[in-house]
Amino acid sequence: MARYDPARMADLVDQESKLRADLGEAATEMNDLYARDGALSDGQMARYMLLGQRHRQLTDQLGLVGAERRAYELREPERAQMAAQTPFARWMVAGARGLDEAEQKHYLGAADLTRPSNADGPSFTLGRSLAATVDDSNTVRSDDSSGQKLVQPEVVPTIIDRLSYYGGVAQMAQHITTATGAELRWPTEDSASQEGEVLDGQATQATVNPPPDIGEQMFGTRTISSMVIPVTREMMQDGVIDYPAYAERRLIRRIGRTSERRFTTRPNPFPPGSIDAVVSTASAGVTAAAQTVVTWPEVTKLIYSVNRAYRDMAGEGGEGGLSVRPGRVGYLISDTAELALRTMVDGDSRPLWVPSAREGAPAMIGGYPYAVGGYMDDLAAGKTPILFGNFGYFLIRTVQQIEIFRITDGTTLRRNSVWFLAFCRRFALPIGAVVNGQCEAYAALTMAA
Repeated sequence: MARYDPARMADLVDQESKLRADLGEAATEMNDLYARDGALSDGQMARYMLLGQRHRQLTDQLGLVGAERRAYELREPERAQMAAQTPFARWMVAGARGLDEAEQKHYLGAADLTRPSNADGPSFTLGRSLAATVDDSNTVRSDDSSGQKLVQPEVVPTIIDRLSYYGGVAQMAQHITTATGAELRWPTEDSASQEGEVLDGQATQATVNPPPDIGEQMFGTRTISSMVIPVTREMMQDGVIDYPAYAERRLIRRIGRTSERRFTTRPNPFPPGSIDAVVSTASAGVTAAAQTVVTWPEVTKLIYSVNRAYRDMAGEGGEGGLSVRPGRVGYLISDTAELALRTMVDGDSRPLWVPSAREGAPAMIGGYPYAVGGYMDDLAAGKTPILFGNFGYFLIRTVQQIEIFRITDGTTLRRNSVWFLAFCRRFALPIGAVVNGQCEAYAALTMAA
């Protein structure tokens, strides 16, 4: 294995910087072409398509260079030493014995739930070492080949994990975090049809209407488990990778996937009081004429099936208009729906998909941003591959943060391993704008059955 070379690391960082600059230039030129009035000339359209190909190539190259840089970082001796010195890494390897007295009081006392400022990634809570009985029917034995492969000295110090995309709902929705899981009451009122009056003349009395009918929605919590990840002692003591950081990512990824699935589609049967889902609560918007093909007129009708008060970027129009709720106005779509929409053109034959000219900002389709949901339906008969609307009206509640526990007992010791388990208390529900169980703020495009 080649030794760590600081010059190679600097070269990778420079490559990333140049690729980002080139990507920004391509996206800016595509946006400038798209913003022109009228139809694009043949030459302009050819340039736009060429830039689109370059944008895709640069994006792929940036991903490859970034992955190589991150893998290379794991071989940096100074970085590995720093990672081993973080309280979380020492706790994962040695439990409470890996922390000094002040750290034990700070983290294991559960008085302060803040991740140390010198650590990257999501916040965490260090749970106490538990003498717990856990079903181990699906755990990996300490003498299995997977464990042995990780303690050999010639292993490349990284793990190629099989990934699956699961983002989407969390990118579009409104989020709140609460300190406890106590039932949360959210007041609601239906004033959509209320108006004032024009008085007939001077000294005319104003009409007295009944007091507003204030309702409420109840937000509970549900506990999501990562399921147990068994780690052999050899993997932690002799492994050449930063396994504590890898295990942490796996735990958090499992919580994320479970949350995204439940926030997207409602299970069948649906337990009363369970987490609700954005697809299941969307209002009926448009049914496509075909089973596997969607057209831009159908997507346009979907947009207009949502009341303008919800889809307007500035919120409800008029004097003293209401501001839009935290959350995005746009699309939530599947991967195959993104492919279909990216190949569409408008009446002037201009592509409807426009890349973001600013890093971190979403790309646009027909003037609205979008997110791809990993659990949204494909373009198939009777499925729902596209939602549109104001997803600020879909609320995700998280209680505190993810808690990670290190479990050692007789069962784990017999397998010469330590078990890690994460829990997160979350809940999701459309908030306001709900009529007969459906949210008017966002609507669904469903394919023909």
